[in-house]
Amino acid sequence: MSDSIQQIKPVAALDTANSSQTASNGLVAPDRLPGKPITLKVSGPPSKLDPTTVLRPDTIARIKTVVARYPLARSALLPALHIAQDEQGWLPPAYLAAVGTLVGVSASEVEEVASFYNMFYRQPVGNNIVKVCTSISCYLCGSDAALARLERELGVKRGETSTDSNVTLIAAECLAACGDAPVAQLNDEFVGKLTEEMVARLVRKLK
Repeated sequence: MSDSIQQIKPVAALDTANSSQTASNGLVAPDRLPGKPITLKVSGPPSKLDPTTVLRPDTIARIKTVVARYPLARSALLPALHIAQDEQGWLPPAYLAAVGTLVGVSASEVEEVASFYNMFYRQPVGNNIVKVCTSISCYLCGSDAALARLERELGVKRGETSTDSNVTLIAAECLAACGDAPVAQLNDEFVGKLTEEMVARLVRKLK
């Protein structure tokens, strides 16, 4: 699929006599260069898959409601993906294409976004999702040992789902809670400053 180039019109020129802007914290922002167009690379034409062949009517209605809140439909991509994922807990390829149609972007762009964020699942997941942060802050505080123990005691490897579909174990690149390292997440609940006993409690809760 060939890429296309779009240009966004220049923003209005700033007052050249005072183009440096001071933020509320006292820091001075660098001068902007008014009048220059921004070049935006777009990965192909928007998806044309009919969403009604894939998504439920209520899901489509929810996505359209969210899209209406944004000046650009494509800005609603992240919340639209969350809504689509609510249907069955993960995002099959057809769901990605349907979301692309609703927000006016290509299927490849939706794919790129969905594969970047660890809150979107590209394959079926278990009833419970356990994530353990593996970024440098958590790794240095012992997250790898916690992940290894969860693998042993839950009987499931990282990136896999248990045979009874009860647990999916994920090694997450970052859970954005470095101050509480090492960090894990059980479904929507964060567990910070993990200890051996806290890992044991997680295991008991999941068995």
